[in-house]
Amino acid sequence: MVSQWSKKASGSEDSAAPPGDSGESNEQAPSRSSDPAVVGLCRGMVGLSLALLVGLVTLAWVLLRSDIDWDASVVKAGRREVGVEASDEPSNGEAATATAGVIRFDSSRLNSEGLVGSPDGLRALSYEFCIPAVEAHVGEIEAIDSTITIQRSSPGRIGCGSDEYLAVGHTHQPGFREVLDRLGRLPYVNEIQEAHFE
Repeated sequence: MVSQWSKKASGSEDSAAPPGDSGESNEQAPSRSSDPAVVGLCRGMVGLSLALLVGLVTLAWVLLRSDIDWDASVVKAGRREVGVEASDEPSNGEAATATAGVIRFDSSRLNSEGLVGSPDGLRALSYEFCIPAVEAHVGEIEAIDSTITIQRSSPGRIGCGSDEYLAVGHTHQPGFREVLDRLGRLPYVNEIQEAHFE
């Protein structure tokens, strides 16, 4: 019975073939569905699509689980918070938040003019910090803070290294909180300490 079916199947294939010269070869056009190259290409495209989908899902999961506050003007980066440039002047609370890990003194004790002390003995608060010994950084610091003096050979009390410059400024200047905030956001300023002179 099987042999009869195979004979019928082969006979039907022969009868379906187009008539032609007896000298022509009877080659059939390859079927697209069974072509190994097409199958391999389809499998590759499916694999690539799945890999992209997994990557997008993973990225979305990481972004949702991350500690990024997309609506705030401050982006947390590790142990230090880096402020994003904002068009409006930051309030005292925002400035304190953006540079909390960098400014190592309490600026809330300063009055609106940047002075500290008793009413009959007000004085400016001096601060110091280290910057890399790069002249471009010196120019950037001086453009932000007009009170800054750069000392290229003194380590100061903060202890600048041999490859660093000591920068000293004070708070008795217009917009001193914004100045401190901008200094604290610079990636090469690690800490700003109150300077005590003898």
